[in-house]
Order: sequence, then C-alpha cells, then structure tokens
Amino acid sequence: MNVMTNNLTYSYLEYEKMDEKNLKRHIHPTYEILYVVEGELEYVIEDCLYRLTAGDVLLIKPAKYHFVKNIIKLPYKRVCIQFSSNFIKNNVLLNKVFDKSQYARIQQNSSIDNIIWLINALTDESPNDYHKIILKNLFQLLLIALDNANSNDYYNIGNASMNASCKKIFNYVNKHIFKIKKLEDLSEKLFFSKSYINHVFKKELGIGVMQYVRKKRIILAHKMISENDKKLTDVFALCGFKNYLSFYRTYVKYFGEPPSILKHQISTSKKENSPVKPAKK
Repeated sequence: MNVMTNNLTYSYLEYEKMDEKNLKRHIHPTYEILYVVEGELEYVIEDCLYRLTAGDVLLIKPAKYHFVKNIIKLPYKRVCIQFSSNFIKNNVLLNKVFDKSQYARIQQNSSIDNIIWLINALTDESPNDYHKIILKNLFQLLLIALDNANSNDYYNIGNASMNASCKKIFNYVNKHIFKIKKLEDLSEKLFFSKSYINHVFKKELGIGVMQYVRKKRIILAHKMISENDKKLTDVFALCGFKNYLSFYRTYVKYFGEPPSILKHQISTSKKENSPVKPAKK
C-alpha cells in the first residue's frame, strides 16, 4: 500500500519471503522514517550496521546511502514514511529529531506507535484535501512525539559495517565528494590500486565508487536547490560538475525531469505560503 501527498510518501509492506529485489540499495533526497512492525533484519546506513526487530525505528537523513543487508527472521513487516523538508515547514523540530540519533526503540501502544497507525488508517482511503490537512497535522505530532521521547528510547547501536580499508575509502570519498573526478584521484591519495578500491567498496556497499559519487553528488545538488534556494548555474559548479549540460543530463536521468521544474515548484510554494500584505489605504 502506498499513498503520496505533496512532499510525502507513506507505505506499509509485508514480506513473507525475500529476494534480491527486496534488498534494494538506494539513496534519495528525502528524509525517511522506517518502522519495523515484525521480523528481524540487518540494516545498513552509510557505514553503520543496525540489527533491527519489531518496535525499532530508523531515522534516515537525505543523501544517506542505505539498504537491507540481511533478513534474519520472516515475515518482515514495515512502515516507511519518506518526506521532504518542505512538507513539515519546521526545520528546527526536524533537525532536533534527526540529529538526536539514527535509531530509536518504540514501545507498542506508545504515542509514537499510535500516531503511526493513525496515519496508516488515514491512508487506507484515497487522499483528498481534508485528508492531507489531517495527515500533515498527524505527521507534525509524530515528530513532536519523537522529539519528546525518553532519551532511553534512543541509542547509538550502529556497529561498523565495513573493514578498515573500505572505511578509509568511504570517509575520504564523502569528505571530498564534490572534488573527486576519477578513480585515479582516490588511488593517488589513498595509496590503493584502482581495482582494489573498487573491489572492497563494491563488496561492502554493492555499488562502484564512482557510481556512488555520481549518485550522491546529484542528490546533494537536489537538496541544495530545495533547501537553500541556490541558482541552478551556481549548483552545478558547487557540486563538482564540469558544466551545466553535464549536470542537467545527470539530473534528468536520475529524477526524470529537468531541475528547472523543482526550482519552479519551490518558487511557487514560497509565494503561496508568504503572508498577504495589507492593502494600502
């Protein structure tokens, strides 16, 4: 079951069996709340490995590479809520919740659990404008409940998911994500061969180094346009693209539409939400 409103996607899925297509590795420009309803699994966010069971919540920031590494116990049932910062309009609250931890443990029948299932019940129906207003209010309550959760419900239990060499490569790549042009750049700086770099990175993360660089770069560019209102001509240079055409093609390939569409949506949203000036007397 999936429902999409403006800037938010909600889904509840049940897996009785798993195959490779269910273990999708991905990165996106939205925030994500993943709530495990049943099952046991290993989940990776960037360089952290989490062992999850029913009642566990992952709070995943934009541009974080993440995936299910292994299903330990089936059935696996989960709620996934993806949303943009434009949906909530409260960046202070949003940052407080997502800066607290990537992991939280939620008790059954807690306020957080109840709000998630209220959202689930609401999305059983085709969303109209009335539903969207309720959904936005419920989601605000969800973030407030997460922010007010007892600190004992939050843990930093993520274990290292990489060997030492891959960790070194991963850290360097993310620190210099906009400057890396080719695999040779990494080889020269880290004193590893190109083949070794690609091998260990792909073994741990299931993706080639340069593919990871390109994906993360375009996601960060999208985030920059959405949240910082940067000019498109500034974004491509800041994000390490050779020229605007290269940036444009990569963006369209990943998002299916030109970056000017996002720019227009952001501009329109700001106009709609700006206060109306009183008429001059």
